Amino acid sequence: MTRSRDPLVAYLSTFVVLGIVLGMLGPALPSLRRQVHASVGAISFVFVAQSAGYLAGAVIGGRGFDRGLGHRLLGGALAWMAVGLLLVTRAGSIVTLCAAFAFLGLALGVIEVGSNTLLLWARHPAPASTINALHFLFGVGALLSPLLVNRALALRGTVRLAYLGAACVAVLAAAIVAAYPSPRAVDVEEHARGEHAPPRLVLAVAVFFGLYVGIEVGFSGWIATYAQAVHLGGSASGAAITAVFWAAFTTGRLGGVGLAARVRTSVLLFAGCSLSTVAAVAFAVARGRGIPVWIATIFFALGLAPQFASMLAFANEHLPLTGSATSWFMVASSIGGLLLPWVIGQLLSASGSGALALVIVIASIVTLAWVFVLDRILPATPAAVASPPID
Repeated sequence: MTRSRDPLVAYLSTFVVLGIVLGMLGPALPSLRRQVHASVGAISFVFVAQSAGYLAGAVIGGRGFDRGLGHRLLGGALAWMAVGLLLVTRAGSIVTLCAAFAFLGLALGVIEVGSNTLLLWARHPAPASTINALHFLFGVGALLSPLLVNRALALRGTVRLAYLGAACVAVLAAAIVAAYPSPRAVDVEEHARGEHAPPRLVLAVAVFFGLYVGIEVGFSGWIATYAQAVHLGGSASGAAITAVFWAAFTTGRLGGVGLAARVRTSVLLFAGCSLSTVAAVAFAVARGRGIPVWIATIFFALGLAPQFASMLAFANEHLPLTGSATSWFMVASSIGGLLLPWVIGQLLSASGSGALALVIVIASIVTLAWVFVLDRILPATPAAVASPPID
């Protein structure tokens, strides 16, 4: 494998786009509510629609990448994403908006499965630092999201300009992907264990991803609405605290790149889960009071930051991961990203701002406990040894 043919830059570019698109929904939510004249409870269904589409995309993507579609499927999904972003700007009702986000979610599912799976194949056995670098770029994109939304609101009073800009970036990423050859799949025989990952263990790891993504999407998606509900600041407070969350998140992922090269993956995973759990409790105790909420948000983001990449690296160390196995992680992610934000939205509508903190605390504690379970049940033998060429 030569450096000139290494497709890493293609996957890095797709994760910037993923971060921009997934990070945009939270700060854009108040504007989207006005665009379609929806209540808080009704607008929460866009999370359900996006995650349902994501779930379907993850399943389709896993099968497609295992069948060798590679960069053709990944580039096509990026183009599909651009169309979905344009549909969001044209939606005039909650029904058409949900349909647009379901369409968009389908592309997101394919892209996330593809970028993660193809990276694992291209850099097999992918070191934790490389996986963390990929997910750091997601944080960079997510950090840009509230800034794009805030600028669009300042210029036009709506988020349409931000979604149009994201569509242009998606097309650019598709062009980058098309410039690189696809890596071939890693055969089961190329793993030290020489066997398929047991379904029960794949499912056990998938549970973690469902919990984690539910927390990340739920918190980042509703923190802007929460900030307005507790009168955290002026009209820009929602975008500001969302930007702070993603800035801390991105900083944590950058730190994770360096730490992953120096400490064991399991240590980084436990540390991240522990920090986010403590910060979630602090957020709940703050009860909407200014400075404590900002501080808790920063540490919560720092704790969340390395968890997804660390668990993916941890699973890759202990299980032979195919595209289909990885797709189940993304399916679980989509279910978590569907259920938890929806639950938060319904509870916010019914019982007020405290619902966000309550759900996040409970979910964080469960996630930390589940990491202890996985540490006990996953096999100790590393899963992968050889490095396949890129065709």
